[in-house]
Amino acid sequence: MFLFIWFLLELTFWLYIRQTWIRLQQRVKPHGLPSFEERWRLYWNCIHTMKDENFEDWVTGWCYLKDSPRREHPKFSEIYKENLATLLAWAFWGEDLETVQSNVIYAAELEKMVHNLEVIFSVKFPTGYNPHVQCIRPPLDSFKYIHRPLILYLGNFVFTTLFNYLFLEKFAKFRSYGTDRPGVRWGSLFNLFLSTTSTATNTAKHQHLVYWYREGKRTPSTNSYDNNITPIIFIHGIGTGLHLYMDFIRRIISLEQPVFCIELPHVSSRLVEHIPTPQETVGEIQTMLNTHKYTKATIVGHSLGTIVAGWMAKFATHRVSGLVLIDPICFLLNFHYTAYNMLHRVPSKFTEYLIHYVASRELYINYYFHRHFHWYQNVFFIRDTPTSNTPLFSTPIATQKIEEENDPKNQLYNNTTVYLSECDVIVNAQQIEKYLKKRTIDTTMMKNMEHAGYLTQPVWLQRILSDIEDMVSSPTTSTKEIDEAIAI
Repeated sequence: MFLFIWFLLELTFWLYIRQTWIRLQQRVKPHGLPSFEERWRLYWNCIHTMKDENFEDWVTGWCYLKDSPRREHPKFSEIYKENLATLLAWAFWGEDLETVQSNVIYAAELEKMVHNLEVIFSVKFPTGYNPHVQCIRPPLDSFKYIHRPLILYLGNFVFTTLFNYLFLEKFAKFRSYGTDRPGVRWGSLFNLFLSTTSTATNTAKHQHLVYWYREGKRTPSTNSYDNNITPIIFIHGIGTGLHLYMDFIRRIISLEQPVFCIELPHVSSRLVEHIPTPQETVGEIQTMLNTHKYTKATIVGHSLGTIVAGWMAKFATHRVSGLVLIDPICFLLNFHYTAYNMLHRVPSKFTEYLIHYVASRELYINYYFHRHFHWYQNVFFIRDTPTSNTPLFSTPIATQKIEEENDPKNQLYNNTTVYLSECDVIVNAQQIEKYLKKRTIDTTMMKNMEHAGYLTQPVWLQRILSDIEDMVSSPTTSTKEIDEAIAI
């Protein structure tokens, strides 16, 4: 009888997930498409990075052969002009080629983009469209998933609940904060259990953010900011949540600094469809800092967590004292590696199969990548290319001096440390290392390490911890900066 009832539950869950998958196929209009100026700045930043690499690899990397069972990339000669235009239409307007070309102004911009590429890289694309070549355009493409039984989601719920209570609350002395809105922390199927398991406080100030906070040896009073205390914000990557980072969190709290651990439920195998925008996330992180009377923080991000760290660096530079980015996917997203390896690669190695099953084909994680992961929002360019000094840019645009010694972003770059895994199967670590070192970013390559491999290596854990300690050990903020940060 028990097995029969469980079979019925699993069958019902399969039908529920199947219908959810059909519903989630619908396109989601991105919040805040690039403006004219932003679009061209993105364009020239992309060209600037492509000059450092092979342009032909950039073009072919964003395409695959429709008839290839292993989704192999085409030859450069197989890319026609309309194939390239299709890719650019999605990349800079988030639309199909026909939609962009129906707008006279957009069509002229698109034609100019294609022409510039041909002139700068001395190539000539054949006229027309090659139907055997498919461009990678995640927000416009349909997506697949591999079904996971209900018992796996229930197991993750039970294990996470125990981890939160036994490790975060009892051992590490964290306290839960953020929103308890239905569908944010967990999917709707778990709402019945949340009223008895949640201990979150301060919900009124947050509609999207879920986080844990631990006070350090020194903590600001409830009435004043202290510029000598720099908290640590840790943001995890894709998987099943914070419990994969238990040893790393244990080491971080040993520094006795205030620590925030931000949760990303929508990429933690929790049946969560609620995905806040970059602006919503940055706004609520700033609210979090204000609530606990901190002006700036050192942000530590791993994998997808580096995307959120990049948002803070771009949109709230005044609140970030330093960055420690581990296995970052936020750099060079204008190249195909992350999109292709996460969504289209046919796995052939154990690590690739693991990522394929745990992340790439989990329905809700896949939904996030296909409908809410927009490369132009998430890419983190170091020291933008000044568009006003770039050749072939004949369209009028407001000139802007990007490089200034007193620019807060440049000061932040000097306090940024990046760790790359040499054998990373998601990003091209060697390409990113070259890009960062050319821009004088402190970069370390972890030899013979795979993505997230540092979590099992005490030597690397300790070295990363030492860098975090160095960043939070000295005062960073003046009284004037405190007032300015609060005002902003």
